[in-house]
Amino acid sequence: MKKFIHKISIFSLLSLSIIGIFYLYLFNQPKTNVKISKKNIIIGDSNTRWAMDDNILKSYANYSTGGEMYIFAYRKLAILAKQNKIDTLLLSFNPHNIINNRWWEDGDGGPIENRMSSFYRDFSFDEHKDMFTSMPKDYFSSFLGIGKHTLAPLLKLPNSQDNWGDYSNISKFGSYIPSKTNETQTKLETYQFKSPVITKMEVKYLDKIIQFCNSNKIHLILIQPPKNYPRADYKNYDHKEFYEFYDKNYSHIDFLDFSKIELPKHAYYDMNHVDIVGAEYFSNFLAQEGIKNLLKTKYNRKNNEKIRS
Repeated sequence: MKKFIHKISIFSLLSLSIIGIFYLYLFNQPKTNVKISKKNIIIGDSNTRWAMDDNILKSYANYSTGGEMYIFAYRKLAILAKQNKIDTLLLSFNPHNIINNRWWEDGDGGPIENRMSSFYRDFSFDEHKDMFTSMPKDYFSSFLGIGKHTLAPLLKLPNSQDNWGDYSNISKFGSYIPSKTNETQTKLETYQFKSPVITKMEVKYLDKIIQFCNSNKIHLILIQPPKNYPRADYKNYDHKEFYEFYDKNYSHIDFLDFSKIELPKHAYYDMNHVDIVGAEYFSNFLAQEGIKNLLKTKYNRKNNEKIRS
């Protein structure tokens, strides 16, 4: 029995040592460097990823990715700004980013599990700590993904990371992707109401993005793409609390709010997203009007004292 326990102990120690050396190797890999050609960028979640076609908005590059928590957006911005001059950042800013953000719920199995393999070596110690303390289950699960992501090319295993940001290919850093389906009714029927609660971690990293832009002289513009009104204009989506939050904390920052802009009825994927028709319509609108010109209009909530009073 003692020999068996001894062998198990040695095997366990060897296994832990191998795993430890493997992850030590991973964390000592070079940090991400990305060269880009455009000085105006778009970062955000599926709202901007599906709505803003940078083939139409030719002066902008869209680096949005589905489920983009602001901690990822902040790190992505820092990576892009490291070797590139960034003039303008359009940042996706919607009620679900700030209120009841489910991406910070442990066990959700969302962005952190799927995308840590692309960011882990670039995150600071404090950023790792924030994710670990907020989502310990998902944080540990994400490292299984890192191992698989690293070993997949060597062992010729299938890799499911492509949609979440593999920096080996600039197109996977984030991009415009059109949505060609319509699931409005299904999404409405499955939407779960929760009392509105501000997601503190999202606010923390939104503030970091703001500070980074200020320090690096980047013009930050918050943007909310079109929403499927009147379906999105109901209490479950927390618009009232969202606008109160902006007015109280960020009214000094440009906020282009296109949530109520009128699009054709068949231009939506669900209540919060446009489809490929809506993306073409919205992108052409932005290109024709011009972002700088739109900052002077009613769409910029920063300028609209009547709305904010």
